[in-house]
Amino acid sequence: MLIKTNMMKKNTFQFIFEQSGVALLLLDQFGTIVFANEKFSRLSGFENAEIQDQKNILDFFGERDQNKIKSYLVNRAFQSDFANGLECFLNRRDGATKDTLLVLNDDSASNQIIATIIDVTAFRKRLTHRLRSQQHKFIANLASGIAHEIRNPLSAINTSVEILADCLSLSSQDEKLMDIILEENKRLAKIMTEFSYFARLKAPEFRLVSLNELIQELFDSYQEKLPANIQFTLNLAEKLPSIYGDHEQLRLFLKQLIDNAIEAMGEGGALTIKSKITTNNLNEKQLVIIIEDTGVGISDRDLPNITRPFYSTKDQKLGMGLTWCERIIENHFGEIKVQSKVDTGTQVKVFFPIMIPSEMI
Repeated sequence: MLIKTNMMKKNTFQFIFEQSGVALLLLDQFGTIVFANEKFSRLSGFENAEIQDQKNILDFFGERDQNKIKSYLVNRAFQSDFANGLECFLNRRDGATKDTLLVLNDDSASNQIIATIIDVTAFRKRLTHRLRSQQHKFIANLASGIAHEIRNPLSAINTSVEILADCLSLSSQDEKLMDIILEENKRLAKIMTEFSYFARLKAPEFRLVSLNELIQELFDSYQEKLPANIQFTLNLAEKLPSIYGDHEQLRLFLKQLIDNAIEAMGEGGALTIKSKITTNNLNEKQLVIIIEDTGVGISDRDLPNITRPFYSTKDQKLGMGLTWCERIIENHFGEIKVQSKVDTGTQVKVFFPIMIPSEMI
């Protein structure tokens, strides 16, 4: 009778675990996984048979998180960090990491530990997207105001200097000073134009866009004006699905990246654009555009800042180009990843969702 009762309890326990909407583990006092539900198997990428009685919970986390979990296992005392949830990075079988919330609770009846692991990767991604969108909106409003307030005085300065230059008898030194004023005035006007363009960027008008066709159109348009010392090639996947996007914004976005790559190869080099389908950490299909150049590259110090507003390593540049690019891609629910090495080149990967995000509907 006792064996039958224990078996019923075990079956009931497993049923509750499997019906849960989150990943659950049952651990012994040393952290060995006694039972794992199907949600955890999918989250970690491991089969259930590879987990139960085979792995310790520590096997799924990095050293920083392991030390905190070990402390709990050794002390077995109430710790507010784990009762409220501790942010940990879970290592999947495929090498990817998941941003998770780990909650550990003692089951006093069985002297075991129940681990609840909540995947917050998608939530954090949406939150980051929202914060960046708010930042870009603020900058756009600021840019619009600055451009409006400065453009008229610049025009007045330019006109006044030209009139004075025509009316006055100037020495050669004075003429040089007048030329400096006019040149700097033109530079400021160019900056204001860049400001205005960023501020005027509208919400995308979504419709089906073939990125392969768009890339081919741009490729053809560059053939006559491309420097002779730069080799431009395409490697586009066949039967690439269309995405929902704003055709004109995506064209300007890709043109900006191509222009950046060409500018980085002043001494010549190779520019390649590829397209393919891949799967992200959430097991969602994505379309990827890869733009590679063999230019001067970007230093480790500058790389984290390249999409930051007003950050530029180039003279006479305002530093809004890649900020503007990032804004376009975020409005298309995509993502940009940049890898670069000085004197070797730069690779830009742009990820687009294939399915229609609910915000587009």
